[in-house]
Amino acid sequence: MARLNVVRLYGCVADEPKITKKNDGSTYVRGMCHLATIRSTRYSGETFGEKDRILYDWPIILTTDQEMIAKMDKFRQYDMVEIRGVFVVRKIRKQMYCKSCGALNKVEGNLSFVLPIFMERRNTAKEVLTEKQAVQEVIKNRMISNSILISGNLCNDVNYYHQKNIETAVYQIATDRRYFIRDDNPETRTDFPVVRSYGKNARQDNLCLHTGSLVTVDGFLHTRQFERKTICEACNTEFVWNDNTIEIVPYATDYMANYTDPETAEEERKQRLADEGDRLMETVLKN
Repeated sequence: MARLNVVRLYGCVADEPKITKKNDGSTYVRGMCHLATIRSTRYSGETFGEKDRILYDWPIILTTDQEMIAKMDKFRQYDMVEIRGVFVVRKIRKQMYCKSCGALNKVEGNLSFVLPIFMERRNTAKEVLTEKQAVQEVIKNRMISNSILISGNLCNDVNYYHQKNIETAVYQIATDRRYFIRDDNPETRTDFPVVRSYGKNARQDNLCLHTGSLVTVDGFLHTRQFERKTICEACNTEFVWNDNTIEIVPYATDYMANYTDPETAEEERKQRLADEGDRLMETVLKN
């Protein structure tokens, strides 16, 4: 299975890092923060031609490595940080409270984050940036602010949506881990990120890809919030809560193996349309 999984980020620390230590305070356990990044001006189809529009994403940076946590512990809000890492998707039990009775519920979900392999603050310890200065620095470096290069095999056929002028294709890929995550299940060796393509990329993905196709995606990490519904375990009432996810949006996708050639796929599409037209005409003539 594919093992290419490289994330590069350059952004500002969006909030104060959350650092967890053992009860005696002697050892780091976990470090987590959000990095504010800006998408490149490259075509992804999502902005429908508005290439200069400033669009932010806030990927989660999470680590259990002692050296990395020690670095993160020194970060301040609006510090400029450069990261090289891998994209990880972990199954967890998410906690939320019922809006009717207030009971705590735990629901199966995914935590998507960047595991840093390299992480450095780029402004000096004495150089404290304002929010405006940090934003200007990210905009100046937007071409390298948020990028991922990842390979994987499709776990499912493409789900394609075409509403008005919006074309979207959604599929999940499986990619093997190259790094061991200390506090995760040692038997977990594969991640299953979601890819969401737009425009002409989505149209071609729908024609060419299917379960088992091997792809390499050159894109960015898109953070998204969406509504989920849960039946309360205590009062059996349905309530709505907001979940968060990180998806991969491609700038370009290379089809590596087990796919339909784009030219062949286009011919098959035209033939299907022609066949549908013939069937429609036969129905009209019969009536």
